[in-house]
Amino acid sequence: SSASYRVPTDSLSATLVWCCSDTDACRSLAEAAAP
Repeated sequence: SSASYRVPTDSLSATLVWCCSDTDACRSLAEAAAP
């Protein structure tokens, strides 16, 4: 399946799907991923 962003691994994809249902987790994950 494709998305507007590229996902290098299925593991990360699963994390993004989970994160989409949790705003705080998504924000923390985004901040951790940001440089």
